[in-house]
Amino acid sequence: MRSIPRIPTAFWLATGLCSCSLMDFDGLASGPGSAGASGVSGLGLDHGGGGASGDIDAGPVGGSAGVAGSAEPPAPTNLIINPGFEEVTSRWIAVGGCRLGVSSESPRTGSSCLLISNRAETWQGPGYDLTAALTRNASYRVTIWARVAAGAQTMQLTYKHRCEDQTDDIYTPFGSSRVSADWTELSASFVVADCKATQSLIYVEGPAAESDFYIDDTSVVLEAP
Repeated sequence: MRSIPRIPTAFWLATGLCSCSLMDFDGLASGPGSAGASGVSGLGLDHGGGGASGDIDAGPVGGSAGVAGSAEPPAPTNLIINPGFEEVTSRWIAVGGCRLGVSSESPRTGSSCLLISNRAETWQGPGYDLTAALTRNASYRVTIWARVAAGAQTMQLTYKHRCEDQTDDIYTPFGSSRVSADWTELSASFVVADCKATQSLIYVEGPAAESDFYIDDTSVVLEAP
């Protein structure tokens, strides 16, 4: 009986009948720390969802794993309409006998800001009615940028409100700040009364009578509980 000749190992390698695959060679060719088509790195992996096309951003050896592509939380909704006075129509009202007018003189951002003039009393200034916008017993942050026409003046934010069972308005002043001809941020948190409000007004006051001032980039946003 004729014996069957032994086939050399080289033949099996040449015909591709070994136990490895092309993916294994791709992984070796891509260098240490990479797993080729899997989208996963062994050195501080950073994959925006994995899959065959996952990008790899290898960090330092021993680094912690991180995930890319996470969405930024949405910005809080600003309850003030036309907050930068870029539109002709503004919902700000004059508290007292002062005059409000849109001005293009050195706005903080954009092309316009609000000028407050013709003030006969220190408490006179611009106010914004939030009665229909606020939620009872909720916390909000108000931010208003201000500057005076000349010198330096003390200014503050004030919250004026009234519940339906009250006969008088309640005034809640926030901390005052020294404001100069440079834009200065006025900001404070406040909690809405736990009642049905018939009045909820935020306004700016404080500079000496006859002193003009400007405001810009205003916002009232709900604070996280």
